[in-house]
Amino acid sequence: MKNKGLIFVSMLLAVACGPVNKTAPEPYTREDVLALGWQKYANLEFANAKQYFDIAIRMDSRDAEGYYGLALSYASLGLKSDAISNAVIALFANYTPYTTEAYEDTPSVLVDTIVLTSYVAFPNRVYKGIYIYHLPKLTRPLLRMSSFRVNDYPAEIVDYGEDYIIAEFFHAVLFTNPDSVTSSTLPMPGYNVVYSAEVLNVDTIPAIEWNAIALVEDLSYIVQDYWRASQYGHMARLITSSGTLPDRVVKYFTMDDVKDIHLRTFYENGQWYSLANELHNMDNTWPYPGWGTDMKADVAWAFSNQDVIKSRYFSVIGGP
Repeated sequence: MKNKGLIFVSMLLAVACGPVNKTAPEPYTREDVLALGWQKYANLEFANAKQYFDIAIRMDSRDAEGYYGLALSYASLGLKSDAISNAVIALFANYTPYTTEAYEDTPSVLVDTIVLTSYVAFPNRVYKGIYIYHLPKLTRPLLRMSSFRVNDYPAEIVDYGEDYIIAEFFHAVLFTNPDSVTSSTLPMPGYNVVYSAEVLNVDTIPAIEWNAIALVEDLSYIVQDYWRASQYGHMARLITSSGTLPDRVVKYFTMDDVKDIHLRTFYENGQWYSLANELHNMDNTWPYPGWGTDMKADVAWAFSNQDVIKSRYFSVIGGP
């Protein structure tokens, strides 16, 4: 098989350099090339595997399996950036799993607010805390918030879910007039809120594309791009993988793999509510009875008990 593969590569080079005999039978199909690529990958011949997957892509520029194999080959060669790029192409070659959409809103009621601390900055008292802003205009699950501005002031997003964000706020009030707000990053009635969100477009996707999502999550975590890892972790958990992988594919991911990286990503990002919620899903007796019935109370607990969450996290993953 090794000699046969080398002959095929030589034939492709010859075709590229000279005239083609259109009546000659095709000696190899794309399926043959992919099989050879996976064989080389399984034998740890990653540079050779890369060559075959690259040939498969030239034969079909929308070959998701070829891009997925190429991404894995690049990753095994230590070229993480190229690996991520090709895994993303594998995902988007035939699908548009998410889009970025812009929204504008004027809240008619106060959002849920949680004051964490306050301090004096004369002539103001400044309150620092977090708010939970639900996103009523979203019709599809949120994967990532690209930007969030309150009265043209950017807000610092510290956590998010399918239909909400959790952000920090600074609320300055004049000593002489407790009802007077001199500056705030907190959405209030009449404030203009503008945000850009990446939202999910599909519910199911073929197994190759689903594995490409999981690969991007994994590689993003490795290169410490934790917010992208979180985005793709959300995507992998929300999208159902349909069908099965071809038998020749020797590297694949499971939902447990995705959840493990997602858990670690929550910790690295400081997404304390998401991390606590994930740990609760692993043991519904933790951290206390009734968790999940009052989101505001749960968020307040999470941001006030970070050391407790960290301790629980490290006990689950086996130490820092």
